[in-house]
Amino acid sequence: MEHEVPRKRWVKVLFSIRMLMMGPKDAQEFVNQGISPFQRLFSQVALTHTPSGKSKLIICRKRDRQGTR
Repeated sequence: MEHEVPRKRWVKVLFSIRMLMMGPKDAQEFVNQGISPFQRLFSQVALTHTPSGKSKLIICRKRDRQGTR
């Protein structure tokens, strides 16, 4: 589960501070890449959002060697 970039100004400032504490490279990857890192590892990737819209859920499935889930 990952968090969306907040829309409210104050919460967005706090989120930005959190990202700065992670380091610029890690934070940028976390926010900008979305599901692309997962698509390199898994054959099926789905992105959904929680009802509140504050978090996103990434559901990944990898096929086994016989081609089944």
